[in-house]
Amino acid sequence: MASKSLIIGAGGAIGKQLARALKQAGSQVIAVDRMQHLSKSVTENASVAVGGVDIRDKDAVLAVMKKHTDKDTTVWNLAAPLSVETAMDPKVAEAVTVGGMRNVLEAMNQTGARRICFTDSIGSFGAEAPRNDVSASWLVANPTQDPGSDYGKQKRANRELLDAFAKDGGDPRWAVLPGVLHTNPVWGNGTTEYALDALLAVSTQ
Repeated sequence: MASKSLIIGAGGAIGKQLARALKQAGSQVIAVDRMQHLSKSVTENASVAVGGVDIRDKDAVLAVMKKHTDKDTTVWNLAAPLSVETAMDPKVAEAVTVGGMRNVLEAMNQTGARRICFTDSIGSFGAEAPRNDVSASWLVANPTQDPGSDYGKQKRANRELLDAFAKDGGDPRWAVLPGVLHTNPVWGNGTTEYALDALLAVSTQ
């Protein structure tokens, strides 16, 4: 039986690539996003595509997970504002990042899904972090370090939620992504988009 993967935030730059990779690996992909209408680049790699699901809406998250997940489903939570968006409105960002994770984990507890992967960020490393040869394990060994930004603090809060989920029998994983360049349309004014704009500017000269 093929594995099943539910991707929250499937319409984003990472979500699109993840959906394609999971499909190629033989997984049944359920693509979920807050956008009402998902692009062809998402739907062509999904067995099921569900739009209009805001991770801040506890009932909506529970409904989609009750319908599409079970104990054999891996949940991928990619829903998160950009770092610059977090700086502009930390409360909204916290509702999406931390409140959204709470909603997802509560829904997983009700549906029996136990595996979840969360995308962390290089922004989680603060001034105390080594400048060279530092890995994600440093964050595990230094859970109370100050990341120096609301963005990093919200990521840290999610790691704490995942730790509690693990103690309750869950199987959470998280990966630190230093930045993912893409050739898709620009998503916003984040550091990744700055690098993409710079590359495009050079290529057109």
